[in-house]
Amino acid sequence: MATDDWPWPSRVVPKKGARWVTPSGATAEWLPLRMSEEHRLSDRRSGRKSDSYRFSQAMLFVLLAVTADVTNFLDRGTQARYLLAAVPFLAVLVIRLGRPRRRLRRPSLPDLLLVPLWIFVLLGSVTGKLFRHTPDSALSISIPMTVAFVYLWTVERESEEEAGQLLRALAWIGFLYICLNALANSGHGPQFFVQASGKSAFRNSQILYVALGFAAAISARHWGRLAILLGLGAIIFLGYPSGTSAVVALVTVISLYMTRPRASRKRPFLVGMTVITVALFALINFAALVNLTNHYFAAVGKQNDNGGRLAAWQAGVQKFLESPIYGDGFTGDTTVFVIRRQGLGAPLQGTYNSDYVLIMVLGGAVGLILLLGWYGVTEVTILRRYRAYLDSGQPRHAALLRALLVGFNAYAAAALFNPLFNGASRTATLFAIYSLMMCVGNPESMTAAKARRGMARSRLPAPA
Repeated sequence: MATDDWPWPSRVVPKKGARWVTPSGATAEWLPLRMSEEHRLSDRRSGRKSDSYRFSQAMLFVLLAVTADVTNFLDRGTQARYLLAAVPFLAVLVIRLGRPRRRLRRPSLPDLLLVPLWIFVLLGSVTGKLFRHTPDSALSISIPMTVAFVYLWTVERESEEEAGQLLRALAWIGFLYICLNALANSGHGPQFFVQASGKSAFRNSQILYVALGFAAAISARHWGRLAILLGLGAIIFLGYPSGTSAVVALVTVISLYMTRPRASRKRPFLVGMTVITVALFALINFAALVNLTNHYFAAVGKQNDNGGRLAAWQAGVQKFLESPIYGDGFTGDTTVFVIRRQGLGAPLQGTYNSDYVLIMVLGGAVGLILLLGWYGVTEVTILRRYRAYLDSGQPRHAALLRALLVGFNAYAAAALFNPLFNGASRTATLFAIYSLMMCVGNPESMTAAKARRGMARSRLPAPA
């Protein structure tokens, strides 16, 4: 089990006359660490929300802003688009001004793995922009990445009711995106909407919102809405039957399967090992994989862009081999000049069409190992917390983590074939989802929760 990021009472200065039962069952002296239990219960009765819940609302606002941005300004607009990363900082500032406190939450293992990657990307991107005047710098990665750590300024647990409200809000955001996506790909939307979006915001780059909408509806048990989503999902696929959509749909089903509430504890491990084995087999037989995708595009009647994608990947691998350890140190461009069809036309400047190839080029083996390590440790941590919430009788927390984990996995899958890190709002989406998952924290043990509630009642004044 991952180390709990909430402070335990055994770490505080004891107060004479106050007794506490620790999670292990031992009795210890206790002094409230965040705030007195009387105040906490009073806040619940008065309707005051926890700081984790209010911060999570700000992160949901980030996802909502990306969803409603049909013009893709937050992705590729002016430098003002980076103001989106300021939303969680403003939220924490307001929260802290309302109830000043000097403490921070303890970082978890995924945070500790992400910090060196963030420092690496930040120093490189700033250096590239200021001194090398890199036109397409890695600022689209480093600035939104700061969103991942802001949750550490929240120190109160979300209640089951708050977790349920967040899940419902997440389901509505996913539903809104799916509706807009279906409208854009149907070809029957209002003219101003089609002209504004150009379908660019409703292609592979943000397909994870579709997975997020389905997962949230299933986790919240909104079966009527799920039936509507299935119809809208069919419209989206028929309008743009990309290979990424098929891969993300498969990853969504796998993620939901391995997180079924009644599943064996070994199921995530077995599923994970199977996925890794299949991925390695596909990588070894890369030519056969390309041939399979060619047949897929021919079957669904979609334009085959494998030529351009393979050209970009080959260019990325060549640049990686020039500096395999540190790459460009994240000081270089996030784009590359390629010839999409050999011998035809002039070179075009485009993306590497894969986040993993991009990280190989910019950060070398060091950057890629840090990114993959962070992905893997985060996956294991959230799966353990999900199971712990089920075991502790807190199904709404578990359902919220399940939906967010599907979105997280969908992003990792879509990043295989798409340049998600090239867009500021796409990068912000990943780290907003990560921050929402980590903000849920570890569940409080049942023994500790009962002891805390019992002691709080005994210290509250008797009603008149």
